[in-house]
Amino acid sequence: MKVLSKWSNQTHKKNYLQDLILSEKLVAKEYSKNDSLGVGDFISHPKFGFGFVLNVISKTKVGIFFEGSEKIMLQNWQLS
Repeated sequence: MKVLSKWSNQTHKKNYLQDLILSEKLVAKEYSKNDSLGVGDFISHPKFGFGFVLNVISKTKVGIFFEGSEKIMLQNWQLS
């Protein structure tokens, strides 16, 4: 289980992301709005770079922390 309290401020979030980036055991998952993401998932985005999921807002939205910003991104997005 991921410990959310360790992400209480920008410095903690940046340090956590750097730990993910420098980890030799983890590989970032390519972001796709069609995938389902969970808290703590390490991702790579073509425009925003590396990030991790801070929270799941709804079935179709997640909050992601990137090195330069925090974004609300789509997930489970299916075109009907």
